[in-house]
Amino acid sequence: MIPQHLGLTPNVNVLRNVLNGGVGSLNLLQTIRQLIIPKSNEVKRAYELLDRTGIGSKIYERTDQLSGGQQQRVAVARSLYQNPSLMLADEPVSAIDPTRAHDLIKLLTKLSQEEQIPLIVSLHNINLAREFFPRIIGLREGQIVYDGSPKELDDPTCEELFKFSSTSNQR
Repeated sequence: MIPQHLGLTPNVNVLRNVLNGGVGSLNLLQTIRQLIIPKSNEVKRAYELLDRTGIGSKIYERTDQLSGGQQQRVAVARSLYQNPSLMLADEPVSAIDPTRAHDLIKLLTKLSQEEQIPLIVSLHNINLAREFFPRIIGLREGQIVYDGSPKELDDPTCEELFKFSSTSNQR
């Protein structure tokens, strides 16, 4: 999972943030060992993932010193470090500019294809969804309003998808 607010530890380096993605599968002693002296193969794997996301040179920098787009890439590498069978990205581009948003979605879809990991992305940017994904599921108030290909997603359906109801306005 790549949460919208990334869930990174800001005051530690990029390597530690990626390695922290794997602590859920470690016992207490393994976690302590990894915190003190990570195995060289773990560091190598983290570096390779960071390099694939385009920020391998940032491995020892503090995460809070990175740009928003670079932090997004750390979160992507951390997610891949966990050997997921599925990737879920919740609004991964909400905090970055449009050019970087395009690049990040392109990176996510590329990595998903290379690793053969299904990718589910929650987006509000319909243009990115249309460009990168073969299937779009549009939800409004917890109900499916659209489920189909981007080619079939016409403007009236988009308007319906983004229309607020009277109960939404009261929240």
